[in-house]
Amino acid sequence: MSCKKKVDEEFTYIRAEKALGEDLDYFITYAKTFALVSPADSISTPGDSTWALVGSGTLGATGVTGDITHAWVSGGGRIGNILRLTNTVVTAGGRTHVRLIVIKIVNRLAVVPADDLVTIETP
Repeated sequence: MSCKKKVDEEFTYIRAEKALGEDLDYFITYAKTFALVSPADSISTPGDSTWALVGSGTLGATGVTGDITHAWVSGGGRIGNILRLTNTVVTAGGRTHVRLIVIKIVNRLAVVPADDLVTIETP
């Protein structure tokens, strides 16, 4: 994932933040999960990975590269909203994996120090 993330202690979902104006890509790597089974599993075709977005955001392009899936998300409605981005993968071995990314919409406006403010005088 290209944004800040935190995986909770139980690995039930990934937490992320994005601003309203950001268009970000989110990645999930399944390599370690697939390596835990014998024989090792894989995503056989890009169609075996589907993404769903619940909330006021917009789901953009999605794809698969090896054992990594990704999706682009933009928008978000307003600051404080929560988006739920879900990836479902069906493996070549017939296993189904579902991962959830919870995205909080935050304010990323720059704070300008008082010394850098410019005063404009009008006649």
